[in-house]
Amino acid sequence: MRILICSPKPLTKTLGGPKVYAEVAEAYRSLGAEVTLLGPQSICPGFGRYADKLSQTQAYAASLKAYLQENAASFDVIEYSHQSLPYARATFPSAPLMVARSVLLLHHVYEIGMPAWPGVRGWIGTHFRRPLRHRRLGKRLQLAQQTVEAADLVNVCNAADRDRLIAYGIDASKIQVRYFGMSDARWAAFDAISPQPPPAPRVAFVGTFDLRKGATHFPKLIAQVAQHLPDVRFRLLGARGLMKDEAEVRRFFPEALQDHLELWMRYNPDDLPALLAPCSVGVFPSYIEGFPFGVLEMQAAALPVVAFDAPGPPEMLPADLLVPPGDVEGMANKLIHLLSATEGLPRARLEARHRAQQFDWTTIAEETLAAYAQARADRPAASVAHSS
Repeated sequence: MRILICSPKPLTKTLGGPKVYAEVAEAYRSLGAEVTLLGPQSICPGFGRYADKLSQTQAYAASLKAYLQENAASFDVIEYSHQSLPYARATFPSAPLMVARSVLLLHHVYEIGMPAWPGVRGWIGTHFRRPLRHRRLGKRLQLAQQTVEAADLVNVCNAADRDRLIAYGIDASKIQVRYFGMSDARWAAFDAISPQPPPAPRVAFVGTFDLRKGATHFPKLIAQVAQHLPDVRFRLLGARGLMKDEAEVRRFFPEALQDHLELWMRYNPDDLPALLAPCSVGVFPSYIEGFPFGVLEMQAAALPVVAFDAPGPPEMLPADLLVPPGDVEGMANKLIHLLSATEGLPRARLEARHRAQQFDWTTIAEETLAAYAQARADRPAASVAHSS
């Protein structure tokens, strides 16, 4: 099977979105598929020079359209972002299976509210910047809606995404839920971590320090846990995003909490198992996710993860580790309970690793390729006359 994968962001494994495209390409290749993986610069030479995300999305979409009109017929399957191809299906050759993939569903981003930054920054954002951003986001949502309407198949990575698209009128029969996973080589590094709890209580978080991932909740969360467990530390890994350096992140925390905070603004993905090894449990107060690698990797490191019951984490976490979005007190209480459970924590850590082991890239890729083959077989003969 000849597959073209078009990543809408520069290819790297240090960020969740492009990491999906890179790793799924590797998984397809391991099964014998012939895969071409292209970053945005290969399709849109001016990518990255635009003033805002809307302009960049529109420019990339126009360039991708032109590229596929010229090259699509050479492939059996074409995967692209769910907001990158807002054009009628007839615009492109009929032979390839056109698959829109969602890593972070824009329909959720548009609808789910998140807290503002505290203080003057939050007031300015709420009254001036947020309305403009929301209007631009609405225009990007139109591109996403047109893209998924025109696609032959839509790959989403959690059940909430599927339900949201159905609510937006997308035919349920063309929506497939396909999780993300870890490779065998990646698993080997995490398996070396002992499931026995480390001696000191330490809570891990893997993700950027921003509004969507619950940045504003961390000061209260740390304070509540530290009140019961004075020697607790919170290890934030990969915080760089909106915050450019450690000093900028630490300004959100009062002096009394500074000693409870450990920060890695960036890390090499190969170093993540070692960074998680000294941690006892994980936390993930995100409001919107696709299939968060951070939660999967923390569980692979034998960390039970407490998260918001929001799109993404419920696909791999049990109900007793979920709290309603914004319930910081409930999240703190669950962390305190886990860290204080002398007998229960070792069992919870083993269960976390077992849950993570269900998500294997090879198995997921096998199921995805089988679904693609079936979808191509089910199409009218004329549509696949030029495919092999």
